[in-house]
Amino acid sequence: MRHLLFALTLGLFPTLGFSFEVDNRQLFMAEPGSQILKVISTADLDLFAGVIDVFQSRYPSVSVDYYEVGSTELVKALIEDGAQFDLAVSSAMDLQTKLWPTLFTEREQYYLDRLKPTVARLEATIFFSAKESFYKCQYPLTKSWVGFQDVELERLEDNLLRPSPTTGTNQPWHASPIYVDSVDEQHIATLTLFHG
Repeated sequence: MRHLLFALTLGLFPTLGFSFEVDNRQLFMAEPGSQILKVISTADLDLFAGVIDVFQSRYPSVSVDYYEVGSTELVKALIEDGAQFDLAVSSAMDLQTKLWPTLFTEREQYYLDRLKPTVARLEATIFFSAKESFYKCQYPLTKSWVGFQDVELERLEDNLLRPSPTTGTNQPWHASPIYVDSVDEQHIATLTLFHG
């Protein structure tokens, strides 16, 4: 009952002290006394609930407080309001190859060029989404913008990418992997989780 009351209270005051608007919010409770992972996302809660279920099956001691917002509100929350979230999720559409030189490093383009065209388009979308996820998570820590070519991604496993800086030295936020999961046949999710 205490957990239900807590969830209801959260619903009554979704963005107390902040100017961004929340379209939908849900608290996915884990075991009592669990850590809470705060997520802000442009992805529909209905689509993302399956990803959260898989995450909580692997990390049963972590509750997830999920905020669904529009793209403008996500930027407003993170940049203007300075709201603190552990994870920022942004959606991306299928990318045309003519955008690749702007979005990807030479090494990433070389990797994409070696894939079959249908696989390459999906992988480019995943890489773009992963970079967006990384950038939106690192900004509250660094207060600096990074370009698409400032970070290079390497695929470690089907559901795991590693970010590395293309200039400078590795920072703590480069140590966190980027998780990739298929939500359904039309949607993928990329998650960046910084350990603090």
